[in-house]
Amino acid sequence: MKIKFRLLLILFVIFHFNTIFAKKSPDWVKNRPIDSEYYIGIGFAQKIKDNNDHIEIAKNNALKNLSSEITVNITGEVISNIVEKAGMVEDEFRSQIRSTTQAELDGYELVDTWQDKKEYWVYYQLSKELYKQLKQEKIDKAISLSMDLFSEAKINEEKKNIEKALLYYLQSLNPIEKYIGESLETTFRGSTIYLNNEIYFSIQNLLSSIDLEPQNPTLDAKKNKPIKQFLQVTAIYNDEDGIQTPISNLPLYFSFLLGSGDLIQDVRTDDNGIGKSKVSRVI
Repeated sequence: MKIKFRLLLILFVIFHFNTIFAKKSPDWVKNRPIDSEYYIGIGFAQKIKDNNDHIEIAKNNALKNLSSEITVNITGEVISNIVEKAGMVEDEFRSQIRSTTQAELDGYELVDTWQDKKEYWVYYQLSKELYKQLKQEKIDKAISLSMDLFSEAKINEEKKNIEKALLYYLQSLNPIEKYIGESLETTFRGSTIYLNNEIYFSIQNLLSSIDLEPQNPTLDAKKNKPIKQFLQVTAIYNDEDGIQTPISNLPLYFSFLLGSGDLIQDVRTDDNGIGKSKVSRVI
């Protein structure tokens, strides 16, 4: 009888011990916190025996979760317009935004971690006010860099240095490409502009003012033979006053629309605005 009583007592102590010291998961694991002042990022990973990769995986998953909560704000008309103009799938575009946002995340802090024998959990938070402040600082810096290049593009366009103008316009997009969903309002020559729209408009306007005129539209060719004459195209810039100016050093690309063959594809125009390519074989 005493033996049975002792056995029951031991079992009770073991059960009570395990109950007290068992790792009970915190509330944030079971129920996602909601905080009006913070973005929340929670991630977990399955543990693998003799491997600590689960810690890094859980951290990355938490940051992905955090960035996805931030990009929820970029919705509606902005995304629809961008997707339509770029010819992208909306899910693909949102994925790119999340990846960019995650890479740009600053100011987040670790709130807690939790683990048991099977899983490892991470809980991050980021102040919405701090995020807004840091993001605006980055946007202001990006606008400043872009404006320097945009100004150079305008100066070169006015001097009819078309090749340099195009190059500067394209380069001016690089600093602001991460902020495609933002208005990017700034001032240029005393007027308020939306920089991303202004750059796209300037590029389109400049390209629409360029004519590519073939010097020899029709050439005789034989299969498996080279074409003796050069393929020649003249690049002409038409300004607002109707004055035509040859464009030097403009990059051109030649290709077959029908059929195939061997030819020089990448050329630049000379001082007279003429780009020359050579077909070495018609297939």
